[in-house]
Amino acid sequence: MLRDRYQAVLAEIVRQSNLSVSRAEPVVSATAGWEEVVRHTFWYLVRSGRPHYRYDRYKELMDKFPQRRRRVAHVDLGCGAGLFSWVFLDWAKGHGIEYDRLSLYGFDHCLAMVQLAHECRKLFLRYIPDYPLLSYYCDTDALCEQLEGDYQGRTDYIITFGHVLVQADAQSPYAIRDFTRVLSDIMILMKPDSNCDLIAVDASGRRSELARAWSNLIGNLREEGILSKDVHIQTTPINDDGRAKLTRLALAS
Repeated sequence: MLRDRYQAVLAEIVRQSNLSVSRAEPVVSATAGWEEVVRHTFWYLVRSGRPHYRYDRYKELMDKFPQRRRRVAHVDLGCGAGLFSWVFLDWAKGHGIEYDRLSLYGFDHCLAMVQLAHECRKLFLRYIPDYPLLSYYCDTDALCEQLEGDYQGRTDYIITFGHVLVQADAQSPYAIRDFTRVLSDIMILMKPDSNCDLIAVDASGRRSELARAWSNLIGNLREEGILSKDVHIQTTPINDDGRAKLTRLALAS
């Protein structure tokens, strides 16, 4: 499982970069450099004092999905170093879905984060030689072009926002619009019998902000003729409806 390896991979990147790690700010700017994104990722995924906290929150929601019988594409908006993709790959392996039936797509506004995601994959290849390719971009137009070019039919989509929707909504008036465009393009691609599920997870102290950002996103999707059917999130020590959102999308008939 990647859960057993990603912290060691990040620690190796810290060593290779000859960095010391201290508390990091929660927001990474689009212009952040390599050292900043490595420090940020290591702090929140390794040194935060809550080992695997974000991984476990994401995995708990992923486990609500049943086994899939077709290809599955993961689209991670605000992908960072790729944590949600690591959860996705472990979920797929647990359901007997081979990696050659998976596709990994992502967007992050920070180029250094995308570069870090590729460096992590390179190190994971030592242990997982069939690790899928990453189609990660800093431009939503390029992401949409890749999604359209790769489409094979009979593909389910799982779209994720891991600790990003609140930040994006607060930082840029265009972020929700850009996310809506990606989701709309995916819905147009999909066959009628395919599924598209959407997950958003954020910090426990950002409940009202998450509710507002989620409402903005769902409202934008509705204007594009995309309906949502929310899935209730059972309260656990790490998740509830205030800290996470889960919905299934469908085109209005």
